[in-house]
Parts: sequence; C-alpha cells; structure tokens
Amino acid sequence: MNSTAELEARIAALEPAYHSEGEARIGRALDGYRVSFLYDQPVVILNRDRYEVWHPAFTLTEQNGVVIEYAGTPESAAAIKQRASVYRANGMNALVVYPVDLAGLAWEERLYERIEKAAEQARPSWLGLGTSYRAEWPYR
Repeated sequence: MNSTAELEARIAALEPAYHSEGEARIGRALDGYRVSFLYDQPVVILNRDRYEVWHPAFTLTEQNGVVIEYAGTPESAAAIKQRASVYRANGMNALVVYPVDLAGLAWEERLYERIEKAAEQARPSWLGLGTSYRAEWPYR
C-alpha cells in the first residue's frame, strides 16, 4: 500500500459514514475550512401542518443553523429543492449543492463563500454583525 492510499484509509476511518462520495467531498471541504457541522442530524420540521423529523446532510453549528443538502442525482434534485423551501418556511437557510458545484478549480472556496452568505442571511437583524446565533434558542 502506498503512502497516499494509507493516508486516505486513515482519514476515511475518522469520517462519518457518508451516504455518497459527493457528501464525503463536502464534509472534507468543511473540515478543511474548519466549519463545524453535524452530519445527518435529526431536526423537527413543520411540513404541511405536520411535524416531521428530517435529516439534513449537514447542519452547520456555528453558521446560524444553515443546512446543506446534496442533490447527487437528477431524481433527488427536485425533492431536495422542495425540501429547501420547507426549510426556509421553518426559518432555516438551506444550501442545495449539486455535483456540478463540486467541479472545477476552487470549488471548495466557492462553497465556503456560499456558506458565509447564507449564514449572514440567516442571522436575525437584532443580533447585529459579528454575532453568532444559536439554533437552540427559543427565540427562533
């Protein structure tokens, strides 16, 4: 086994059991930018007058509760786009990431910029700039 393969095996052993290679790439990019996240964390959502438990791919704990959903297949893209609107209706800012978003040079940087923008938009105006918002506060 060469050193690159050994390193990749050690890193994979420390990672969550990602559902897809795309989610694994997103998770590694978040780690690289030191963005704290919970993977596949349950959240209660009000959807069509019913409470449901959903599992967003990534919940960013220090970015005002922004969630990231990965639409890895054309079949999942429409469903995840609909989920993003339900997240918004519940006061959560959701980013939908497609395979094309994980391509090209500096895709990680572009993703990080989207996260920063989404976190800023998710921040309640009464908190002001530079203040973090904790999702578990009852004020939401």
